Amino acid sequence: MARQIPPLCLKHILFHLEAEDVARCAQVSRQWRDASYSDSLWKKFCDQRWKYWRSKPTKADGWRQVFLVRMTTDRWAFGILDELAQGGPFYLANMKKLKQLGDNCKDVLFWIMDNPNEVTLTHCYFAKRALQYIRRSEIIQKWKSWREYRLEISNLEGFAMMAAFFNERIDVIDIMREIDELALEFNSLCQNNPPDSQLTKFRLLANFFGSKYPSTASVLDIETKFLYLVMPLLETKQSKACVMTVLFEALAEKVGIDNVDIVSDREKLTFRRYHFIRYCDENNSSNITKMDQDKKSDDDDYEEETDVYHIDFQKHSETGVLTIEQFDKHSSKYYGAYTPEYKFIPQKKLFRLFLQDYWFALTAIRGYNRDIIYGIALQLHFVRSPEYLDCTLGDLCKLMGFWWSFVATRYRYPEDYELGRIALADIENYLAAGTEIEQEMWQELIEDVKADIEGLEEDDRIDWDFESGRSVRGQLGKKDPKFYIGDVVNFKKFHSLGVICRWDRAYNREIAENAIKFVWTDIESPRDEPFYEVLTHRGSFIYCGQKTLMLEPPNSERLLRMVPSNVYGDHLGDEADWKLAKALGPVTTELVGCYFESWDPENRKYIPNELTRKWFPDG
Repeated sequence: MARQIPPLCLKHILFHLEAEDVARCAQVSRQWRDASYSDSLWKKFCDQRWKYWRSKPTKADGWRQVFLVRMTTDRWAFGILDELAQGGPFYLANMKKLKQLGDNCKDVLFWIMDNPNEVTLTHCYFAKRALQYIRRSEIIQKWKSWREYRLEISNLEGFAMMAAFFNERIDVIDIMREIDELALEFNSLCQNNPPDSQLTKFRLLANFFGSKYPSTASVLDIETKFLYLVMPLLETKQSKACVMTVLFEALAEKVGIDNVDIVSDREKLTFRRYHFIRYCDENNSSNITKMDQDKKSDDDDYEEETDVYHIDFQKHSETGVLTIEQFDKHSSKYYGAYTPEYKFIPQKKLFRLFLQDYWFALTAIRGYNRDIIYGIALQLHFVRSPEYLDCTLGDLCKLMGFWWSFVATRYRYPEDYELGRIALADIENYLAAGTEIEQEMWQELIEDVKADIEGLEEDDRIDWDFESGRSVRGQLGKKDPKFYIGDVVNFKKFHSLGVICRWDRAYNREIAENAIKFVWTDIESPRDEPFYEVLTHRGSFIYCGQKTLMLEPPNSERLLRMVPSNVYGDHLGDEADWKLAKALGPVTTELVGCYFESWDPENRKYIPNELTRKWFPDG
């Protein structure tokens, strides 16, 4: 029967099947097998299944062979995650294996993160950590190349890398593609109605951009992944307007409009304050080109010509493109406390202003979101160039020590410490000169880092007696605990939810002294009663007695309200965020995956993972 079907029809049939079904069809007859070996067929399967490639395979490789090799890579990556989830040895070695796979394992990591019901929460957690490690390592290498003048990147690409560093789901390529699509749309409009001059084209672009990103719109209304960088940090219209200048500058370059600069107040240079787009009409552009501006010092006085135009993205829906006279009146009206003179900002200084401004703003909210603080702090020290190290070595040691305390408090895994070691070693090259006291401060900082890393590597000894093979914590005895591992509790003092991760029959001084782990330690409860390590919904740990806790009632609405942790202000997240939040349960931090494999909605309790069951068999 198969011989009566033309080969083209067989191929058409196979195109409607999955790869597994095609493999079965290949066993029917020689004709089916020949049709199933079609290169275009397997190329379709590869494109459907995988988005990321370390290097795009050539046609000579044969797409069927590429498919089989990539499937093997996926199984290998999943096997490595199994080892990580089971708490086996060689943690950092396994992370480095996933890092070596790079793009070739990103798809399976994303699939695990997006399908928490198909795997355990522990797998989701380690998939996220592995993806962060891969992304951050790639970005750090690019930053180092850029700082050493071996790589040129645009403002937009640099800011996109910052967004990707903070959020592993953001891809720099997607952000750049978004600007490319806007440029294509604008160019098609210009082909239908060609502008008569560059100034007209600039005005058209301003109107086009304003229709896409109106100043009156909320962050939710602006459909661009790029703004995810701003949403969790600052929800003000000013911060959104600052990012718009970077987007507009990139779009103007794509559509062929030159002499578009990002300018800011000459006296008050911070990223979040007031940034504007400035355009010089090409008929007189030679007077204020970027090259000329770089040559001018801060004290140079120069009078801008009447052919200079500005855009204020905080008000651009109402004001549009402003002439120099209009802009002077506008800035005096809305920003009267600042000088009306604005100056071009070089790219590196723009990066530094952005990072440094956010860094100092975020250190004021220590317990709020340490993911953000860690990412911004590390970026600050990697992006800084030698010419911007204007502080003393002693000041830098204090700042680095403050930064390291965030890393050590929030992050407990070797790959994060490794990034910290790289940062310290990298910046040390620029700090050869310094007083004897400053050098001693630097050495003390290095020793503290090494001690923290050694403590991390020996952290298991607090929980587990390796000689007897038994847990030294969580053993039932005369005073059994009131709560057990997986119970969702409510803090009487903080009125917030948490989950019991570890417990001791009595106050454990060695645990309590681990100040880099706990944001708060109970000093009022009796020391002879059970104490608990509690993971809060904010991702922080608290060590407290049972008098400070109460079991969350089974009928509590808070046990049914699973809101993603990245929902801020107008940003409601996407479908994957809510799907993961539902799987995570009421304590919506992905750190629960370290200790639990799933949330049981019927019993209102977390189910411990394999490692937790091994260390705490009594629950």
